[in-house]
Amino acid sequence: MIQHAERRVFLKEIAYLRAERGRYRLMAGEEALPYSAQLKARLRADGCDRAIRAVCDVYDGLLGVARRAAEDALAAEADDRLYGIAGR
Repeated sequence: MIQHAERRVFLKEIAYLRAERGRYRLMAGEEALPYSAQLKARLRADGCDRAIRAVCDVYDGLLGVARRAAEDALAAEADDRLYGIAGR
């Protein structure tokens, strides 16, 4: 399974990206800025959205791999007990 420290790294990265996205969205809505700066901020916020989705996808993929490995280990242990080869 994914260790607590690894999970914390993913959550910190997601929190950082969400803060950046919020900051860029705030800048995009700032009427005092020129339109080009608002557009650039909007594009950066969209980039943060894509990065957040990518980090979440990687995290979900790692969880899936760990879950399948645990299920395979349980199935192998059950097979060992079924066929009487446990402890060899």
